[in-house]
Amino acid sequence: MAVIGAGTRGRFQIAAVNEVVKISNAKIYDIVPRVAADYVREMTTQHGLEIKQGGSREQAVEGADIVITATPSTGPIVLNEWIKEGAHINAIGADAPANKTSIPQ
Repeated sequence: MAVIGAGTRGRFQIAAVNEVVKISNAKIYDIVPRVAADYVREMTTQHGLEIKQGGSREQAVEGADIVITATPSTGPIVLNEWIKEGAHINAIGADAPANKTSIPQ
């Protein structure tokens, strides 16, 4: 599993997916590396999962069966060529009326 966005939505998503499919490991990427590092510590402790911090969005989604984007970005976050064939994608967060941000490429 991969999660792009280590905020509140990303924390709830990993908990919810783990409840349904019992994931064994995950990778996280956030535009703020410290926030991603905090996520790794917190979610590893709470869920007993192997969670690693991806150095880039591409590294985070590489090989993931489930990809979750939980950011307010209205621009592209992951590219099709990074996604494993048959992967499930949950793309949440950009539909809020106040969201007008974009992740730098």
